[in-house]
Amino acid sequence: MANYYEQFSKILPLDAKNPKELEWWQKVLATQNDHGQEGPIDVMETGFDIKITEDPPSVWLYCDQEGSDSGQAAEAIHQFLKHFDLPDIITISVACWCSKPWVDEQSGHIHVISKEGWESGHLWTLGADIEKAIKDGRPKPQQKPLDQTGPDDPGAR
Repeated sequence: MANYYEQFSKILPLDAKNPKELEWWQKVLATQNDHGQEGPIDVMETGFDIKITEDPPSVWLYCDQEGSDSGQAAEAIHQFLKHFDLPDIITISVACWCSKPWVDEQSGHIHVISKEGWESGHLWTLGADIEKAIKDGRPKPQQKPLDQTGPDDPGAR
């Protein structure tokens, strides 16, 4: 039997001038650690981990295990943005894979999150859309070579 895995990692910087943002995530973390405690969101079955740093204030949401659920992290971020009426749009990219080398079992998806809600898109859907565009006679997307230099490299453009 194969195991399926999801992995994601996202750091959200928090507003240092608004300590209530940090307090909100501290309550989420406390609720995650003590299921009997009421918190700002339902985290009884979170499929992700949370680490909080206070200086500078930020929250790290991540998961690298079997049974994770990046959708729950997306919902937590949505509730945060909604609670503080923040205009931000946050994305989480997710890698998915299988413990056995099964054909087409490695994939990924993305969550796009705002205070209004969140949507997800899967790599399979993107691939199908590109394939359809090519078959319909639309030009193939142009691939650009990867820039091998970094922003601090003296040879960078």
